[in-house]
Amino acid sequence: MRLESRAVATGALLLAVVTGLAPGRASAQRGGRSLGIVVAQSVSSQTSASPGGCCGGEEDVLAPLMLSTLEVELTIPLRRRPSWGLDYPLRIVPLALALHNPTDSATQIGGDWFMSAGTPRERTVGVGVKPLALRAWVGNGPVRLEGDVSAGVLLFASPMLAANAARFNFVAEADLGVRLALPDGRRMVVGYRRHHLSNGGLAEVNPGLNSHVVYVGLWLDSP
Repeated sequence: MRLESRAVATGALLLAVVTGLAPGRASAQRGGRSLGIVVAQSVSSQTSASPGGCCGGEEDVLAPLMLSTLEVELTIPLRRRPSWGLDYPLRIVPLALALHNPTDSATQIGGDWFMSAGTPRERTVGVGVKPLALRAWVGNGPVRLEGDVSAGVLLFASPMLAANAARFNFVAEADLGVRLALPDGRRMVVGYRRHHLSNGGLAEVNPGLNSHVVYVGLWLDSP
């Protein structure tokens, strides 16, 4: 509960700070860098175990799991051209919320793992960081297309995906989005994310989760 309370409080504070700053002042202080906030929500999830490697017969135990994240991003330009560029997006996750997380232990047989489809479920929260990332974008008008890849870690208050899995998990993501210029000088981004989460073999079982995610973000300014 202590991690959950701190995560929620930190997320609320960062949301207030980011949305309350003036775009012009923020841009001037960072000299080309920009600060933004992103909210991401999974719309579909499935186990990343080998085919049939989950749980209650034909039913995927991880399908009901929903993962939401609040992310604060510092965007650092790496290469700028009139119609394209490369950025380094450093993402901090002050709040990750997992709903319908299974709480039974999983049994692993060979490369597959199994759990009853009737497992109890709970909510759990976490925090994390994604320090490995690269973004490429194209476009020189009010609309531009961008894609990026990122990797990092998330630490949850309770084990993710199974009781005998791990609280500490690795994430890998690929994003594709559209960034739009707003009248007040800020920029908004909407997009699709392919998300993977697993503990990398740190626990007794490593089920793994693949999710389809949609996200929306607001930047104070665009570098």
